[in-house]
Amino acid sequence: MHSQHPAIIECLNSFNFENVHKIMVLLDWKYAMPAPPYYAEVPNIERLKECAEYLLRLSVQHRCDWSSGGFEAKYIVGWDGFVKLRLCFVAVDCQVNCKE
Repeated sequence: MHSQHPAIIECLNSFNFENVHKIMVLLDWKYAMPAPPYYAEVPNIERLKECAEYLLRLSVQHRCDWSSGGFEAKYIVGWDGFVKLRLCFVAVDCQVNCKE
C-alpha cells in the first residue's frame, strides 16, 4: 500500500478483495491491459487493491467520487477524509416520464 491517509488504509484493510476476485473469476470479468501487448484478463487480488487504492486517493485528493473497473470510491462531504469503497455489478441510469 502506498497511501498514508488513515481513511484509505482503514477502507482497504476492511474490504474483502478475495471475495471480489472470486466473483470476477466466476463472471469472467476482465480488465483490459492498457499497454502492449493489449489483452484482457481477470485481475489478480494485488491489481484489484491497486485499482481501489488509486480511486480512493483520487477521491480524497479531489473531494469527489471516482469509479473504474467496477469499483466506486466515494468521498463523503462533511466528514473530513471519510471515504467509502464498493464494487458495483450493475449500474443503470434511466429516466421515465409518466403522463396521465
